[in-house]
Amino acid sequence: MDGNEILFSDKVFVLYSQVALFDAENRNSYPQWKAGYEIIVFSLQGVAVVTVSDEQVDVIVCKGKVIPKYALCVSGEILVGEQGVLVGNIPAATVTQIPLESGRYSVVVFTDGVGIATHQVYFFLDRIDQK
Repeated sequence: MDGNEILFSDKVFVLYSQVALFDAENRNSYPQWKAGYEIIVFSLQGVAVVTVSDEQVDVIVCKGKVIPKYALCVSGEILVGEQGVLVGNIPAATVTQIPLESGRYSVVVFTDGVGIATHQVYFFLDRIDQK
């Protein structure tokens, strides 16, 4: 992933088939599933992705625009507060805080599968509102 700054790269144990990236400052920033069959949901301050369940999932969070080997899944925007973001799975208590400058970011999500067939998730962040 030359040209990208890797902020997080690790295996995350997943329960309830989801990995999320969301604002660390706002306790209500976790994206909410609306219909129950979405594969990705965004909120104003986060994004959640359906994955396999009860397994380790490779999660990578980068700053940059270089596209990895997987197909584009979805893109959107989130707001990040003063405390950066959290990434991982809340029910499994496998959440890590990542320092990140506050502001608006585009988020591009790539996966190696669709829905419950997903074993790898890439979150690419690019600052939109440079100070």
